[in-house]
Amino acid sequence: MVAQMEIRRCILVGAESTGKTELAQALSCLLPATWSGEYVRTFIEYVRRPVEVNDLSAILAGQLAYERAAVEAASQQCLQWVVHDTNAWMTTLYARELYGSRLALDANHYRGQDFTYLLCQPDIPWTPDPGQREGPATRERFHRLFEKELQAAGIPFYSLSGQGEERICNALGLLCG
Repeated sequence: MVAQMEIRRCILVGAESTGKTELAQALSCLLPATWSGEYVRTFIEYVRRPVEVNDLSAILAGQLAYERAAVEAASQQCLQWVVHDTNAWMTTLYARELYGSRLALDANHYRGQDFTYLLCQPDIPWTPDPGQREGPATRERFHRLFEKELQAAGIPFYSLSGQGEERICNALGLLCG
Protein backbone atom coordinates (compact mmCIF):
# COMPACT_ATOMS: atom_id res chain seq x y z
CA MET A 1 0.00 0.00 0.00
CA VAL A 2 1.37 3.42 -0.99
CA ALA A 3 1.18 6.15 1.64
CA GLN A 4 -0.55 9.34 0.60
CA MET A 5 1.88 12.25 0.19
CA GLU A 6 1.47 15.08 2.66
CA ILE A 7 0.67 18.30 0.84
CA ARG A 8 1.95 21.54 2.27
CA ARG A 9 0.06 24.73 1.55
CA CYS A 10 1.59 28.17 1.25
CA ILE A 11 -1.02 30.88 1.62
CA LEU A 12 0.01 34.26 0.28
CA VAL A 13 -1.92 36.97 2.05
CA GLY A 14 -1.69 40.69 1.86
CA ALA A 15 -3.43 43.75 0.63
CA GLU A 16 -3.92 44.58 -3.01
CA SER A 17 -0.87 45.17 -5.17
CA THR A 18 1.62 43.37 -2.94
CA GLY A 19 2.80 40.93 -5.58
CA LYS A 20 0.83 37.84 -4.51
CA THR A 21 -0.15 36.65 -7.98
CA GLU A 22 3.29 37.07 -9.50
CA LEU A 23 4.84 35.37 -6.46
CA ALA A 24 2.36 32.46 -6.60
CA GLN A 25 3.22 31.84 -10.24
CA ALA A 26 6.97 31.96 -9.57
CA LEU A 27 6.77 29.69 -6.53
CA SER A 28 4.64 27.16 -8.40
CA CYS A 29 7.48 26.74 -10.89
CA LEU A 30 10.31 26.71 -8.37
CA LEU A 31 8.95 24.47 -5.60
CA PRO A 32 7.30 22.86 -7.81
CA ALA A 33 3.65 23.28 -6.84
CA THR A 34 0.17 23.78 -8.12
CA TRP A 35 -1.38 27.13 -7.35
CA SER A 36 -4.82 28.60 -6.93
CA GLY A 37 -5.60 32.06 -8.13
CA GLU A 38 -7.81 34.73 -6.70
CA TYR A 39 -11.30 33.84 -7.91
CA VAL A 40 -12.59 37.41 -7.77
CA ARG A 41 -10.35 38.22 -10.75
CA THR A 42 -12.06 35.56 -12.85
CA PHE A 43 -15.44 36.73 -11.62
CA ILE A 44 -14.82 40.37 -12.58
CA GLU A 45 -13.55 39.33 -16.02
CA TYR A 46 -16.71 37.26 -16.52
CA VAL A 47 -19.33 39.78 -15.33
CA ARG A 48 -17.46 42.84 -16.68
CA ARG A 49 -18.57 45.11 -13.86
CA PRO A 50 -17.52 45.91 -10.31
CA VAL A 51 -18.36 43.45 -7.55
CA GLU A 52 -21.71 43.96 -5.83
CA VAL A 53 -22.75 42.72 -2.40
CA ASN A 54 -25.02 40.07 -3.98
CA ASP A 55 -21.96 38.57 -5.70
CA LEU A 56 -20.07 37.77 -2.52
CA SER A 57 -21.44 34.27 -1.86
CA ALA A 58 -20.60 33.19 -5.40
CA ILE A 59 -17.10 34.66 -5.08
CA LEU A 60 -16.52 32.80 -1.81
CA ALA A 61 -17.74 29.54 -3.36
CA GLY A 62 -15.51 30.09 -6.38
CA GLN A 63 -12.47 30.76 -4.19
CA LEU A 64 -13.07 27.58 -2.20
CA ALA A 65 -13.45 25.61 -5.45
CA TYR A 66 -10.16 27.03 -6.78
CA GLU A 67 -8.38 25.97 -3.59
CA ARG A 68 -9.84 22.45 -3.64
CA ALA A 69 -8.92 22.02 -7.31
CA ALA A 70 -5.30 23.07 -6.66
CA VAL A 71 -4.98 20.59 -3.77
CA GLU A 72 -6.51 17.82 -5.86
CA ALA A 73 -4.17 18.60 -8.78
CA ALA A 74 -1.15 18.52 -6.45
CA SER A 75 -2.27 15.14 -5.13
CA GLN A 76 -2.75 13.74 -8.65
CA GLN A 77 0.65 15.07 -9.77
CA CYS A 78 2.40 13.89 -6.57
CA LEU A 79 3.51 17.42 -5.73
CA GLN A 80 4.34 18.35 -2.17
CA TRP A 81 3.21 21.99 -2.39
CA VAL A 82 0.16 24.08 -3.23
CA VAL A 83 0.50 27.87 -3.34
CA HIS A 84 -2.65 29.90 -2.77
CA ASP A 85 -2.82 33.45 -4.13
CA THR A 86 -4.95 34.47 -1.14
CA ASN A 87 -7.62 32.22 0.37
CA ALA A 88 -11.32 32.18 1.11
CA TRP A 89 -10.82 33.46 4.66
CA MET A 90 -9.15 36.58 3.28
CA THR A 91 -12.04 36.88 0.80
CA THR A 92 -14.47 37.04 3.73
CA LEU A 93 -12.37 39.74 5.40
CA TYR A 94 -12.44 41.86 2.25
CA ALA A 95 -16.21 41.29 1.98
CA ARG A 96 -16.72 42.40 5.57
CA GLU A 97 -14.58 45.52 5.25
CA LEU A 98 -15.68 46.70 1.80
CA TYR A 99 -19.33 45.65 1.78
CA GLY A 100 -20.30 45.12 5.42
CA SER A 101 -20.92 41.46 4.53
CA ARG A 102 -21.53 38.85 7.17
CA LEU A 103 -20.00 36.08 5.06
CA ALA A 104 -17.99 33.99 7.43
CA LEU A 105 -15.42 31.28 7.25
CA ASP A 106 -13.72 30.20 10.43
CA ALA A 107 -9.99 30.83 10.42
CA ASN A 108 -9.56 27.31 11.82
CA HIS A 109 -10.34 26.05 8.33
CA TYR A 110 -6.83 27.25 7.44
CA ARG A 111 -4.88 26.31 10.52
CA GLY A 112 -2.39 23.53 10.99
CA GLN A 113 1.15 22.43 10.57
CA ASP A 114 0.77 22.03 6.82
CA PHE A 115 -0.18 25.70 6.29
CA THR A 116 2.46 28.39 5.93
CA TYR A 117 1.24 31.96 5.75
CA LEU A 118 3.34 34.63 4.06
CA LEU A 119 2.07 38.15 4.69
CA CYS A 120 3.25 40.18 1.70
CA GLN A 121 4.43 43.60 2.79
CA PRO A 122 3.25 46.66 0.84
CA ASP A 123 6.85 47.54 0.00
CA ILE A 124 6.54 47.32 -3.78
CA PRO A 125 5.04 50.06 -5.94
CA TRP A 126 1.25 50.12 -6.06
CA THR A 127 -0.13 49.53 -9.55
CA PRO A 128 -3.72 50.03 -10.72
CA ASP A 129 -5.84 47.04 -11.73
CA PRO A 130 -9.20 48.30 -13.10
CA GLY A 131 -12.20 46.84 -11.32
CA GLN A 132 -9.96 45.14 -8.81
CA ARG A 133 -8.02 47.66 -6.76
CA GLU A 134 -9.15 50.44 -4.46
CA GLY A 135 -5.95 52.49 -4.11
CA PRO A 136 -2.75 52.94 -2.11
CA ALA A 137 -4.54 54.15 1.05
CA THR A 138 -6.76 51.08 1.04
CA ARG A 139 -3.69 48.89 0.62
CA GLU A 140 -2.22 50.20 3.88
CA ARG A 141 -5.54 49.77 5.71
CA PHE A 142 -5.94 46.17 4.55
CA HIS A 143 -2.34 45.30 5.33
CA ARG A 144 -2.89 46.35 8.94
CA LEU A 145 -6.22 44.50 9.03
CA PHE A 146 -4.77 41.22 7.75
CA GLU A 147 -1.87 41.37 10.16
CA LYS A 148 -4.27 42.03 13.05
CA GLU A 149 -6.65 39.23 11.99
CA LEU A 150 -3.84 36.68 11.65
CA GLN A 151 -2.58 37.61 15.11
CA ALA A 152 -6.08 37.54 16.64
CA ALA A 153 -6.72 34.08 15.15
CA GLY A 154 -3.40 32.84 16.54
CA ILE A 155 -2.20 31.86 13.08
CA PRO A 156 1.58 31.99 12.73
CA PHE A 157 2.81 33.88 9.70
CA TYR A 158 5.98 35.22 8.19
CA SER A 159 6.35 38.77 6.99
CA LEU A 160 7.58 38.78 3.38
CA SER A 161 9.38 41.74 1.89
CA GLY A 162 11.75 42.51 -0.95
CA GLN A 163 11.63 43.51 -4.58
CA GLY A 164 11.40 41.12 -7.55
CA GLU A 165 13.81 38.18 -7.34
CA GLU A 166 14.72 39.12 -3.77
CA ARG A 167 11.08 38.65 -2.72
CA ILE A 168 10.95 35.25 -4.43
CA CYS A 169 14.20 34.15 -2.77
CA ASN A 170 12.95 35.37 0.60
CA ALA A 171 9.75 33.34 0.14
CA LEU A 172 11.68 30.21 -0.83
CA GLY A 173 13.92 30.66 2.20
CA LEU A 174 10.92 30.84 4.50
CA LEU A 175 9.22 27.83 2.90
CA CYS A 176 12.21 25.56 2.42
CA GLY A 177 14.78 27.02 4.78
